[in-house]
Amino acid sequence: MKAPVRFGIASVLGLFPLVLLGPAVAAGPPATCRGDVLLTASGPGTSTTAGEVTIMRDVPFTGTAVLTLPGGAKIGGAVHGTHDLIINSRTMTAEVEGQIVGGIANNTLTTDFVGRIDYATGAVTAHTVTISGTGFFANFHGEGDGTGQFIAPSTVTGSGSGPCQFTP
Repeated sequence: MKAPVRFGIASVLGLFPLVLLGPAVAAGPPATCRGDVLLTASGPGTSTTAGEVTIMRDVPFTGTAVLTLPGGAKIGGAVHGTHDLIINSRTMTAEVEGQIVGGIANNTLTTDFVGRIDYATGAVTAHTVTISGTGFFANFHGEGDGTGQFIAPSTVTGSGSGPCQFTP
C-alpha cells in the first residue's frame, strides 16, 4: 500500500499546542495554548507489510509551527521529528506515534504524540504531551488535542489546543 506511506506526516497534528514556544506563560495554574502547523514528510522511513497491515518506522517530517500563548503572543518557527505508523489497508486507517522537536537557539521543546489517521477522508486526530525542554523551556509542561487535514499527498495542516504552564 503505497499512498499511506506518503501520508504518514499527518500523525504529528496533535503537536500544535506545544511545539514551539517563546515568551513566558506565567507559573501557576495551567492556561490554554493554541498551535497551528504545516508539516511535510521528508523521507520514507522503513516499512514491512504482512497481509493488510503495513508498519512504518522512523518516518521523518519537517515543517513550521505557530504557537499562540495566553494573551495573544505568537511564536513560530521550524519543527522536525519522526513518527511510526501501523496502517491497515482494509480499513484505510492508521495508528501513529512519534516525537516532534521545535525551538529557538538553545531553547527547545520535545513533545510525544499519539494519533489516528483516516486515509479515506484525510482527517487526522492526535494527543500530545511535552516530555522535555531546555533553556527557557526547562520547566514547561503541557498537553493538548488537535485535528488536521491533508492538503496534498504528503502535507498536512492542523491546529489544536491544551493546557500549558511553567512550573517552578
